[in-house]
Amino acid sequence: MMKIEILYPEICCLFGDKANMRYFEMCLPDAEFIKTPVSQMPLFLTEDVDMVYFGSCSESNQEKILSRLKGHEERIRELIDKGVIFLMTGNSFEIMGNYITDSDGKRIDALGIF
Repeated sequence: MMKIEILYPEICCLFGDKANMRYFEMCLPDAEFIKTPVSQMPLFLTEDVDMVYFGSCSESNQEKILSRLKGHEERIRELIDKGVIFLMTGNSFEIMGNYITDSDGKRIDALGIF
């Protein structure tokens, strides 16, 4: 059975991402979907998953996500190398880059994976 983690759906939901999440569930009825709230660490850090879905979010929420994922870059690289899909819509891919810029123009270090 395919295991898909939807990361922080309550804050990663701009630009129709909630509909994307529902669409995945409808298209993959046999898959196990884990919706990890922002108050919890991602399941993919301790368990194997087949896919991680990140939706779009504001810059302030990108900072929250980075604060939770910093220090786990090696695990993320390991999963990518193993073929785990990280589907990142909208601006969420910026979390994997070198930095993000907040609304005041301040540069915030990202995960540096890509």
